[in-house]
Amino acid sequence: MMKSSEVHAPRLVLRSDGPASLVLRPDHIRVEISVQVTELEVSRAVALIESSVDAAARELAGVLPGARVLLAGLDLRRNIDKSSRAGLEIAAVVCSGHVHVPLAVEASYWPRARSVAALHAVLAATATAGGKLKHPVQLGFGPAVALVDDPEQHRLALIERWLARARELATRAQAQGLCGALHLRECAVPGAVSQHPRNLDEVELRLALDGPLIATPAGE
Repeated sequence: MMKSSEVHAPRLVLRSDGPASLVLRPDHIRVEISVQVTELEVSRAVALIESSVDAAARELAGVLPGARVLLAGLDLRRNIDKSSRAGLEIAAVVCSGHVHVPLAVEASYWPRARSVAALHAVLAATATAGGKLKHPVQLGFGPAVALVDDPEQHRLALIERWLARARELATRAQAQGLCGALHLRECAVPGAVSQHPRNLDEVELRLALDGPLIATPAGE
């Protein structure tokens, strides 16, 4: 039989209803891109992509000051059709990355919209011109998204917002006689701050924090 001194007071586990979030004004536009050349020897294909991307980057910088093309991925796609007239082991060379266009934080909607339009116009013209080359350079690009450069610098603010929510919940629960006190028992180590674009003027930063709150019975 369990002794009375070993009987623990009941506990109620409460969890925050979602991650901490913070809405900010974006400071840049980002567009994911891929550049592909098919049926050309690898070193020649890379050189062709390099010259095409450099030309596009210069044009972008002339239209949108501060714009940069940042490539990081390289995919060598093997030729599965052995009867191909080119007779090459590598069928396509694909370089991938993104275009980064800075935005003034204080810029209103229309300047931001014009930046997106100008970026799309340059990319579309580059894609058309590349397709007309002797060895076509195929440019693919996704939609423009508005983001912040360094979401991690807002980590402390996100943690403070989550803690404020926990304190508010504790205060309200105690005021309504639902429990005596509410305590944070533990907290999982949070991951990276994630970005969730809303529109050209807003991006939501989120930090997933999960910490059970233990409630003592009312009156204790």
